[in-house]
Amino acid sequence: MGANFVKSIGNLFQSEKAKALQDEVAEFHALKLEIDKARCVVEYTPSGDFLTVNQNWLMALGYQASEMIGRHHFDFITQEERSTPQMRGLWDKLSEGTNDTGQYRFVAKNGEVHWFQGYFSPIPNAKGHIYKVTSYMPDITKDKQKAADYEGQISAISKSQAVIEFGMDGKIYRILKIATDIT
Repeated sequence: MGANFVKSIGNLFQSEKAKALQDEVAEFHALKLEIDKARCVVEYTPSGDFLTVNQNWLMALGYQASEMIGRHHFDFITQEERSTPQMRGLWDKLSEGTNDTGQYRFVAKNGEVHWFQGYFSPIPNAKGHIYKVTSYMPDITKDKQKAADYEGQISAISKSQAVIEFGMDGKIYRILKIATDIT
């Protein structure tokens, strides 16, 4: 077999490898677009400054991108939130390559607090160094408000009612609480 044949085979494999890489990039791009449609997506520097924010994020919090890009994550959370154990070491942890997940509060432009179910993912470059942190977060504010409303209702009911357990035969099984503050 001649050198031309070996070269042709080499070109064939390079071509197939290039096509596979192109397909992989196209798939990645399509997935990224779909995630961007469904979630709030934010990219940060490893130290916590905003690099990019998507439209969902801006709509949730009422800011313009120019008001956020270049500013630190902590500029958009409450002082109380900054002092939580989860937040104190967050950016050190992320810049070292460890992800973080949880529920996070951010302050909207109008001063309202919004809750997000977040996943902070450190992104390494080809040399393995963290060059950005990406966060994918659905806004769970309405769910948190509903849960708080339900808790308030249950608390109010338990203050104004007796709590009694009945057996299957309809007889009182146990009295758990008799309201003492009924007027």
